[in-house]
Amino acid sequence: MNFLGRYIHSKPLLRDTVIVTWLSSMAKAVAAFIPFFIAAWFGVTRETDIFFFAFGMVIFIANIFAPVAESIIVPYINERKTKGENTGGFIGSILLVSGLGLFFLSALLLIIVNPVLSVLTPFDKYESDYVFYLVLMTTPMMVFLTWSGILSGTLNTYRRFIIPSLSPALGAAINLCLIFFFKNKIGIQAVAVGYVAGELAKIILLLTGVYKLKSVSLKFKIDWGVQLTQFFKVAFFQAIALTGITMNFVVDRIMASWLGEGSISVLEYAEKLYTIPVQFLCLGFLTVAFSYWSRDYCEKGIRRLICDVEKAVKFIGMASFLIVVFLVFIHKPAAKFILERGIFPMSRLPMIESAWVCYLIGFMPYMGYLIYSRGYVILKNTKVLMKCALYMNVLNVLCNYIFMRYFDVPGIALSTTFVSFGAFLYLKSGFKRISHMG
Repeated sequence: MNFLGRYIHSKPLLRDTVIVTWLSSMAKAVAAFIPFFIAAWFGVTRETDIFFFAFGMVIFIANIFAPVAESIIVPYINERKTKGENTGGFIGSILLVSGLGLFFLSALLLIIVNPVLSVLTPFDKYESDYVFYLVLMTTPMMVFLTWSGILSGTLNTYRRFIIPSLSPALGAAINLCLIFFFKNKIGIQAVAVGYVAGELAKIILLLTGVYKLKSVSLKFKIDWGVQLTQFFKVAFFQAIALTGITMNFVVDRIMASWLGEGSISVLEYAEKLYTIPVQFLCLGFLTVAFSYWSRDYCEKGIRRLICDVEKAVKFIGMASFLIVVFLVFIHKPAAKFILERGIFPMSRLPMIESAWVCYLIGFMPYMGYLIYSRGYVILKNTKVLMKCALYMNVLNVLCNYIFMRYFDVPGIALSTTFVSFGAFLYLKSGFKRISHMG
C-alpha cells in the first residue's frame, strides 16, 4: 500500500468518504442519466411536459419527507446508541407512522390535483386528466422514497455505507430496463412504472441491510413516547423548510409552462445536468461527514461541530469553484455529447446549455447551504431552516418573474442561483452567531 493509501486508511472519515463517493458516483451516475435516456427515447414534446409536470408534483412531496427522514433520524439514533438503548422499535415506529401519513397525503393530492391544474396551468381537460393518471401511477413513490430515506439514514448512522450507496444503482437499472422494454407499448407511462418498481427494489435491499444489523432489533409497532414526539416536532420544521425548497421546484415548472411547449422539458434537462456535479461532490462527503459530526457532537459538544462545519465549507467551496470553472469551459461539448441521442431536437440544445451555465453559477453557494443545513439539523434547530426556506420562496418568485421576461427559460435557472446565494448567506450569518455563543 503506497503512502496515499496508508494515509487515507488511517483517517476513518476520509476513508469512508472516498469509498462512499466512489460507490455513490457509480450508482448515481446511472440514475442521473435516466432523464437523458428519456430525452433520447421520447424527445421534447407536450407528452414529456405532462409527465415531468405530474412526476414533479409527486417528487415535490417525496423530496419533503425523504431527506427529512434520512437526516433527522441520524442524531436521534446516535442519542439512543449513546444511552445504550435499542433503536429497532424507534425505527419501526417511524416507518409505520410515516407510511400511514403519506398514504392519506397521497389521497389528498389526488383530490386537489385537477382543481389546481385548472387554475395554475394552461393544460386542457385531456392534458389535466392525463396528469391525474400519471400522478395516480406514481404516488407510491412518496412512501417508497421516504422509507428509503429512513432505512438509508439508519444504515449510515451505523456506518454501513455500502448498501445505501449502491441501492440507487439497483433502482436505476430496473427503471431503465422497464422503460426500454415498455416504451413502445405504453409510451411515457413506462417511465412511471420504471420509477416505482426501481424504488420498491431499493427498499427491499435496504430493509435487508437493516435486518442484518446485530445491534438493531427492528419492530413494526407504534410506540409513541417522548423521543418520537420530539422527532416529529423537529422533523415538522424541517419538512416545512424542504416544502419551501421543493416549492421552488414546482413554481419553476409552473412558470416555465407559461413560456410555451417544451419549456418544462428544457428546464428539466438543464437541471439534471446541474445535479450531476452536485451529487458527485456532496453524496459521499456529506453522507459520511453527517454521521461522524452527529456522533462527535453527542460526545464532544458544540465547539467540535462548529469547527467541523466551518472547515467543510472552506474545503467544499474550493472544490466547487474548480468544478464550476471546468464545467463552464466544457459545457457546450458536454451537453451535446450527453443529449445528442435518438429523437432529441438539437434546436433546443443552446437554451439547455445557457440554463445549465446559469445553474452552475450558483453551485458554490448551494453547496455551502447544504453543509450549514446539516449543522442545524444536528443541533435540532430546524426552525432556522424553515425561516430560510420561506424567505427564499418569495425571492424565487420575484426573480423568476423578472429574469424569465428577459432570458426565457435560462432566466428561471438564473433565479435559482440568486436563491442559492441568499440561502447560503442567511444560514452562514446564523451559524456565525451560534459560534460566538458556543
